Amino acid sequence: MSIRSRLLFTLIGVSGADGALADTEACIGSTTALYQAFAAVNGGTTGTVLFKLQAGTYTLGSDLTLGYRAEDGDPNRSHGTLTIRGGYNSDCTAQSATLGATTFVASSGNPDISIELNNNSLLFESVSSQNVDLVVSNWICYTHHFEEGNQVTIRNARLQNTRVVLDSNCHSTAIRNSMITSRSDNPNDFAIIVSPYAAADVSTPSITMVGSTIRSGALRIVVQTETADAPKPLVKLQNSVFENDGAEVSVDHADVYAIRNRYDSMAITNGQLRQNESNLGAAPQLGANGLPATTSPLVNAGSRFVDGGLPVLDLAANAPHRRRPRHRCVRDQRQQCPVPGRYDHCLVRSGVSRASGGQRQCV
Repeated sequence: MSIRSRLLFTLIGVSGADGALADTEACIGSTTALYQAFAAVNGGTTGTVLFKLQAGTYTLGSDLTLGYRAEDGDPNRSHGTLTIRGGYNSDCTAQSATLGATTFVASSGNPDISIELNNNSLLFESVSSQNVDLVVSNWICYTHHFEEGNQVTIRNARLQNTRVVLDSNCHSTAIRNSMITSRSDNPNDFAIIVSPYAAADVSTPSITMVGSTIRSGALRIVVQTETADAPKPLVKLQNSVFENDGAEVSVDHADVYAIRNRYDSMAITNGQLRQNESNLGAAPQLGANGLPATTSPLVNAGSRFVDGGLPVLDLAANAPHRRRPRHRCVRDQRQQCPVPGRYDHCLVRSGVSRASGGQRQCV
C-alpha cells in the first residue's frame, strides 16, 4: 500500500507486528523531496523501498545519504530491496528508460550519493549524473548475509565525471548497459572500484559487467580477504568497452572470464584470466557521447547472447537494430529459417547507435 505525491514527497508504509515500515513507495519530483525520501529510510525500514524519480534535474548541494543503521539498526535484521529508478512522468504512472530524463548534478564540488546497506539489495536504474559520486557500502557482514544472495545492481545508467565506489562487502555486483566516466585527469585513477569480501566459510560473491563502457579511468576490483587461500570470486566481463590511457582493468584476488570486450590493459594479481574470447585491443573510436564511430572495430563485435539478455534500449536510446535476413530457405532446412516477413536481430554491441551506420551481420 502506498500514496504518491505529485510535487512533494509522501512516505506511507504498512506497519507490521513490530511497527516497522513495509513496502514503501515514493513518487519524487524535486530535490527537496529527494533529500526527504533518503532521510526517511533507516534501520527500522524492513520492507521493500521503491523511489520513483520523475524526469528532470536534481541539483545536489550536499551529500545525499541513506543508511540502514540508525539508532534502532540491527545487523541481524533482513531488509527489503531498495530500488532507485528514474524516468517517470509527473504522477509516476509511466516510466521511460531513456537516459538523461532523470539527472543528478552538483551545485558545487563533487557530492556523494551515499547508501549504506545492511542485509538487503540495491537496484540503481535509469539515471544520469554529472560531477556526483556514487558510494555504496555495507554496515556489517555476517555469514548469513551471504546466504541471502544480496546484490548491488547498476543498470541503464550514465554517470559522468564521477567515481563509483562499491564497498558493499557481502554483496555480489552487476553493472549492465551503463556508462561510467571518471572525473580524474590521472589515467592511473579508477572510474569504478568494487571491493567484496571473500572467506572460506561464506558464499563467494560474483562481479558481472555486461554491455557497459568505462572511460578515463579503470575498473578496479579489490577483494578483501583474511587469508591468502580464501576462495576467489568470479569476475565476468562481456560486451563491454574499457577506454583509458592508463590501466583499464585491474583485479586483485579474483578469476576473470572475459568475452567479447574491448581493452588493451588488464592486470590480475592473485588470480587468473580463465577465459579471454574475442577481445579487441584496437582503439575503440568512441565519440564524445561514448558511442562508437561508423568505422569503429566495436561495430558488430559483440554478441546478443549475454547474461541477462540485451537491454530494451541501447545507450543512444535506440531499440535493437533489425533488418531482413539475407539467407533463403531451402526445403530440407525450412525448420531452421525465420518466419517469412519477420526480421532478425543483428549482432551488435549494446551501446551502438542505430544511426551509427556500418555493416550489420544478421542471424
